[in-house]
Amino acid sequence: MNYHKKFFTAEKKLLNFLQSDGEQLSESLDFSNALGTPLIIALHKSTFQNLQNNNIGILSNNKLRKDISRFYDFFHYALVTMENQYPAYQTYTDKKPFFQKYFKVSGENLTITNIDTNNEEYFNPDFVKQSMELTNIKSAREDEGFNIELNESLFFRNVKIGFYEDMLNRIRELNEVIEIELKNLQN
Repeated sequence: MNYHKKFFTAEKKLLNFLQSDGEQLSESLDFSNALGTPLIIALHKSTFQNLQNNNIGILSNNKLRKDISRFYDFFHYALVTMENQYPAYQTYTDKKPFFQKYFKVSGENLTITNIDTNNEEYFNPDFVKQSMELTNIKSAREDEGFNIELNESLFFRNVKIGFYEDMLNRIRELNEVIEIELKNLQN
């Protein structure tokens, strides 16, 4: 979600600049982030599968059992599909030709990851990209295809961010109910 937010912010700044009359950006903009990076998500399901195969009956709360199953059957599947398998959500490939046309690589190295996590199963390499600069502002502004592609990318990225936020809220809610269920089982 943090990557998508970072890319969304840069795409929005770029589209706003292209639709303005300004000759210079009024705020800093990392064009590499506006292009983005293809992302792949892998989520673990083994605990849920173990619970399903062996111990789902220990849950006395039928609604909780149903909510856990729904979460994995829908949200887990939908997120993996959206991130890894649905081409419309993969806007990097569609934006790249425009970036090749209107940008050039500058000499500065740019690290695009600052995401920190304590989870040992989280894969977080340091991606490094060269920074880019916009070389043909006039042509980029006049290229309606480029503007449309940025607009579409913003839309799909916003859908992803909303989905992640909703999923995280549902995880928090499920965790609260699971904690209550665990306390009931201990009594």
